Amino acid sequence: MYSLLKRKIRLYPIVSVIVTGLVSGILMFESGMIYAPAAAPALVSSATQNQTTQPASAEQDQPAEVSTDNTHEDLILKVEESLVEETHRSIKGIDPRLAKLLAEKDFDTLRDELLKIASVAVAENNKVRLGYILNLLGQVSIQEQDLYSAKVYLLEALDIFNGLEDEIGIAQINMQLGRTHLRSRQIARVAGTAYDELQVGRWYLVHKMPTPAEKYIRSSIRRNLVINRYGSAASAYESLVRLYLDEGNFPEASTAAFESARMFAASGRIARARKVIESLPASITKPWQLAELQGEIDLRYQEYQDGILQIERARDYRRLYFYYRGKGDQERAWKFRLLASNSLSQVSKRTLFHRQQGVLALLYNSNEAKELAEEYLVKAKDTFDLNGMINLSDETETLNLQIY
Repeated sequence: MYSLLKRKIRLYPIVSVIVTGLVSGILMFESGMIYAPAAAPALVSSATQNQTTQPASAEQDQPAEVSTDNTHEDLILKVEESLVEETHRSIKGIDPRLAKLLAEKDFDTLRDELLKIASVAVAENNKVRLGYILNLLGQVSIQEQDLYSAKVYLLEALDIFNGLEDEIGIAQINMQLGRTHLRSRQIARVAGTAYDELQVGRWYLVHKMPTPAEKYIRSSIRRNLVINRYGSAASAYESLVRLYLDEGNFPEASTAAFESARMFAASGRIARARKVIESLPASITKPWQLAELQGEIDLRYQEYQDGILQIERARDYRRLYFYYRGKGDQERAWKFRLLASNSLSQVSKRTLFHRQQGVLALLYNSNEAKELAEEYLVKAKDTFDLNGMINLSDETETLNLQIY
């Protein structure tokens, strides 16, 4: 049966970025039928190369101009939109309910459902199906920008396909690992640009030029929110508070201060949140507004603390997963993996992303991400070329071009 499966997977390659054999493999096992999807569109169209602008020097009379167009966000959104289409096509082969969850962007429920399907594959010792599901879990994690989880899922899938000596499955995983490191590099670029824009905005602010200052600061906020850097966005909002206070625009100053405080509190920085509120003149806020805001800040900080406990609980469950997996008790191990997923589903994004590397560290590490992305994508492309999978080869090459 396996040799027949392997031949048919190669005979009917699905030109999709997720898993070419996901639908075919599952339907062959479930109903004995072969499903050959239509060719998928290329993953990403040729995109403008993005360069991170260097921070403005204090000695310059004017700051270096930083582009505030949507190039970085557009690149990420193109990847996300394509991933939605491709993942949707593959999930339909498993269960329409899962396709609906993806369309609604209910990633937590979708992940839990996929993990349950994977646990069934473990119980049935269906390694091919397990590998495909892990690959799909990795894709969903990439879309959520949870790159650590993506690598965990994909490396487990790679181990399975290596054991099966399935070179097409290995190539598919290499392609997704390449995309994971590519996304890491893209995020570093966006973070670098957001940092530069904030520094330029603050330069204009110091030199009493509020119009361009607001433009750059707000652009920095927008970019940081795209990549879940809530602490950096909160800091930028704090600069807006100063800008509006200088202009005497007290309503906007209050709005920016409240948003900054909320983000700081939700990220665990309660002292910084209170400091932002204290920076507002007492004359521009009413006592009931401050009391209401203080209650909201305390609630968000409590949610953050509860989230940290959930993260620690999930880590304990993961340890138990690896322990029982090492013992060979795969079914029991996967029960703990489901528990870990349930714990993390209760945690907000602001808590999950509360601790991130500084911009310089991100940019430095993106050099390694660049090398790893290229390494994985070249391996994948070579295999696709040898097996005549032209569409997947072209898509892999398109991804490779995005690295630089």
